[in-house]
Amino acid sequence: MLYKDPEKAKENNRKASEKYHHSLKGKETIRHYYETHKEQIKEKNRKRYQTFKEQLKKQHKGYYDTHKEQLKEEKKNWKKEHPDEWRERCEERNWLRRGLGKNRKNKWFEGSEAHHENFNDVWYIPKELHHSVYHDIWTGRGMAEVNAKAFEWLNNQRLADGSIQTNLPNIVNQMIN
Repeated sequence: MLYKDPEKAKENNRKASEKYHHSLKGKETIRHYYETHKEQIKEKNRKRYQTFKEQLKKQHKGYYDTHKEQLKEEKKNWKKEHPDEWRERCEERNWLRRGLGKNRKNKWFEGSEAHHENFNDVWYIPKELHHSVYHDIWTGRGMAEVNAKAFEWLNNQRLADGSIQTNLPNIVNQMIN
C-alpha cells in the first residue's frame, strides 16, 4: 500500500514492525539472529560505546546530578531489601581490590567470616575460629595453622550435615605437612 503522506507510511511501518516483533515467529527469528551473530553484535556494541563514550558519560553524570537524592534513596531501599546480596557485593569488591579471588566453597551463615584458604578460594568459618590464629595470606604467616583449624571445623560440619562435598582430611594433611 502506497501512502502519499510519508509520516503515515512511517507510522504504518512502525506498527507492522512492532506487531511482528511481538509475534511468536518474530521472537524466534530475532532470538535465532542474536544466537548466530553474538560476537558480531558484541563487537558492534563495543565500537558504538567507544564512539559515544564521552557523550554517554556526560548523559549519565547529568542524570545523576539531577536525580541524586532519588538515586540515593533507591540504593538505600535496595540495600534494606537485599541485605545478603549487598554483603556479597561489598565482600567481592573488597577481595578484588586486594587482589584475591571470590571462589566461594560454602555458604555464608550468621556469625561467620570469609577466610581465604589461598588467593582464590574462600571458606566461611566462625568468626571466633577465624580470629583464633593470627594469619597473613601475603606472607604465609599462620596460614597452615588457621587452615588446619578451619578444615577440621569444616570436616566436622560435613560429618554433621553432609553439606560440604569435598575431601577435607587430605587437604588438612597437605596443609600440616
